[in-house]
Amino acid sequence: MSRILYHATWPDVVDAIEADGFHPGTFLANRPEYAVGFVRLRGGRFKGIREITHEGEVFTVPDYETFDEIVVFGVDATGLEVIESHDHNPSFFPEDLESFIVADVIAPERIVERVHYENGRRTNR
Repeated sequence: MSRILYHATWPDVVDAIEADGFHPGTFLANRPEYAVGFVRLRGGRFKGIREITHEGEVFTVPDYETFDEIVVFGVDATGLEVIESHDHNPSFFPEDLESFIVADVIAPERIVERVHYENGRRTNR
């Protein structure tokens, strides 16, 4: 029996993932909506530091690129070394959340599903 786990990411890396798969250290979750939740919590991809001015004072702040769309890949994790990640606060996430780090390369042939979410909601694309 296969075990499907999910990884959510930004749309601009979809082609690379479909061509090359995932590297060791990739995070996976037991449900697609939980994978989306992890990505949405990050707020965007870190681009660097930028300066802003407020009331004449200059501050440096992180600069994030945000996306309305998130893409979730379902991968067949059967036979892969997956390690429970313990990287979340259990009181904040649903009780049935399971999150993992995969120790292996995940070949693109293991991708069995691709689901799109826009603004946190699953779409039919």
